[in-house]
Amino acid sequence: MDFNMRVQRIDQAIQSDGIVPLEGLLRATGSSIPTLRRDLKYMRGKLGFPIVYSRKNNGYRYGSESGGEPVRVPAEAVLPHLWFSPSELPVLLAGYKSLRRLLESGAFSRLTEAEARAELARIYMKLGSGDRERKELLKRVTLEEEPESIPEAGVFETVGHALVSQRRLSVSVMPGVSSLEISPLRMISRRIGWLLAVWMHEASALALLPVDRIVSARELQTRTHFVSQRGLAAFLENAS
Repeated sequence: MDFNMRVQRIDQAIQSDGIVPLEGLLRATGSSIPTLRRDLKYMRGKLGFPIVYSRKNNGYRYGSESGGEPVRVPAEAVLPHLWFSPSELPVLLAGYKSLRRLLESGAFSRLTEAEARAELARIYMKLGSGDRERKELLKRVTLEEEPESIPEAGVFETVGHALVSQRRLSVSVMPGVSSLEISPLRMISRRIGWLLAVWMHEASALALLPVDRIVSARELQTRTHFVSQRGLAAFLENAS
């Protein structure tokens, strides 16, 4: 189970039961004790979830360090979005596009065309939670080559979700840049790795950012900066 799913399971368990013992969280996430403790620390420190350990009740809950009644999860605490992993996305997207090309070329007989169209519809439904999200994914993700490097799954999923949702990101990038606000516009797979075409808000310019250089990413509620398809295409052609 990846990081984002574990965080979802931890939140669901505490929201449902109020107080959850360590063993309960281990069962819910299928993780080891060191992994679970790292996840809890990240949820408290980075995501803003008020998780505390209650010695009295021998379990984890949402509350204050001083005890007292359980507290609500603050509005600014945001669960990471579930999206595709770096290995899942190319398989689904390549399968969909290959099958669609075969259908458009008339490669199937009458007997098999109906089955192929049903399979295409099934894959299409897996590309997002709604029709708009699926269309944005097909428009904004380009498979050119199989990447040799794989970015961290949690960062990749957050970046991908912001891309198809047309939301800005606050990212930390190696080496040494503490925080940047970017608008993700296009994600491209090339042999050197996954690349993200972005609008850099501080510099007011387009840039091509390697996803594996992003060490942390947080989706913002602000919509992405508009860049015309012609302008973006011209930039990507010159950046190739």
